[in-house]
Amino acid sequence: PGHCLACNLTLGLPQVFSRHPIINISAIVDEIDRILGDKAMTRAWSLGYTQQRSNAMHAIPLAIELEEPGT
Repeated sequence: PGHCLACNLTLGLPQVFSRHPIINISAIVDEIDRILGDKAMTRAWSLGYTQQRSNAMHAIPLAIELEEPGT
């Protein structure tokens, strides 16, 4: 209720994507950690709620907690 059909279909996707073996968000975060090198380290990550950008586009934000070296 109160959401378009696409939003209703995608509202549960962040939980599915967070543990999906092919999408593998954890591996994406690990690769970001590798790319950051000594500049920062990735810590926790989470997927946000589905956001409707337009009728044709829905986005699921990925938030990554970073830590500076030596903190």
